[in-house]
Amino acid sequence: MGTIIYDQTARVSAWVAAKMGRAVPFAGHYAMGVERNGEIVAGIVMDNFNGRNAFPHIAIERPGKDLVLLLRAFCHYAFNLCGLKRLTAFVDASNEKVLAFDRHIGFTDEFVMLDGAPDGELIFLVMRRETCRWIEHEQQ
Repeated sequence: MGTIIYDQTARVSAWVAAKMGRAVPFAGHYAMGVERNGEIVAGIVMDNFNGRNAFPHIAIERPGKDLVLLLRAFCHYAFNLCGLKRLTAFVDASNEKVLAFDRHIGFTDEFVMLDGAPDGELIFLVMRRETCRWIEHEQQ
């Protein structure tokens, strides 16, 4: 079982960017990750906050049960501490593995941008606070 990293935004975001093959740095971001034996094995960067929405970027090198802890911590941060209403992800439609993962963790399709990706369509997905299964919801 790994340790959740909360206070190493620069290190985790650099790791996520490298795993994504991203050359452009993240804008206005926060990152947290999972570390096992001194190595980052998973990370999430959240960028482009606007008070209601942000964009998560997830990279996983070695899945494990600690990924559930990371998702819980991340969603708690995004929805409860930052007060966001939604998280928006966008994925190239040809990237079936990432689309399946995003849908598995609770993102739902919102719209398709035709000719929005190098291979064709870009799928926009949303996770809303009220339907997020990774956080506690108050009973009414």
